[in-house]
Amino acid sequence: MEKGRRVEIERLLAYVMMVGYKLVVVVKVEEGERGLYDEVYDHGFLSESLKDEVSLEDRWDPENFFSAQSMLEVSEIVLESGGLPRNAEDSFGYQQCIYDVICRGTDRLLREIRPSEMVLYPPLNGGESIAAMMWSNLRERGYRNFGAEQIAHFELKRIHMEVGRFLVGARYHYMPENNGRVTVIADDCMATDASVTSILEKLGRPGEVKVLVATASQRSAETVLDRYGIPVIAGSYVYKVAANGYLMRTEQEGFPSGSYYVSDMGRWLKELPGEFDDEAPWNRMRKQLREEWAALE
Repeated sequence: MEKGRRVEIERLLAYVMMVGYKLVVVVKVEEGERGLYDEVYDHGFLSESLKDEVSLEDRWDPENFFSAQSMLEVSEIVLESGGLPRNAEDSFGYQQCIYDVICRGTDRLLREIRPSEMVLYPPLNGGESIAAMMWSNLRERGYRNFGAEQIAHFELKRIHMEVGRFLVGARYHYMPENNGRVTVIADDCMATDASVTSILEKLGRPGEVKVLVATASQRSAETVLDRYGIPVIAGSYVYKVAANGYLMRTEQEGFPSGSYYVSDMGRWLKELPGEFDDEAPWNRMRKQLREEWAALE
């Protein structure tokens, strides 16, 4: 079966289970109505090669990562906090580092394309914060014509069917027409190619595609490059992915065994209290993004 193939699921009955820090949807398929999602993509069993730790001799050199320092600070914040944010100040410090990464990544995009030439596809939930950071940064750079109508509003949820096998369920709220513009897939992190593959399946494999994430596993970046010819723009690359899908630091990087690289980014990138708006312009922008999405849908 082709990875990422769109499948017809008659009905999805769901319950939740805890995997690491995350509550994930677990489903069984039964006859009946379509269920929880607009479309479902079958990714089969997660390739063992994606879960293999990258050997020392095959690891990409951190000296070539454009935001290795900011991502190092993220991992240190996670380690000091015990894995999850203890308070809003922890989250703010974490988000400041991610914002720096996304600003640097946006700079790389702007070397090749203008904002008017792109359509942004940031899968929720993590993609909302990344879209708000990119939009905020473009405003700071003076690009006032880039607006919410160029940012898709949709959700991708991993659906665990059985050990090692998963689907991706999609709900689409607002999907702008590409009209020959560059497709930019933007997300907080990338442990596998599942989100990229699902989005490309939905869009019918559009022309020029860019992928921008704060961090990605080296294995997933290699997969996207080999399968689609798309280099992944990431602040850093991760050498190890845990069985539950979490990105991990390694002892060779100077971290204790079992240290998370970014932990649960959805928890860390949640909207901050309003008193942080002046210091965190992306926090204001995500509120504006939701309001403008609501008007577009």
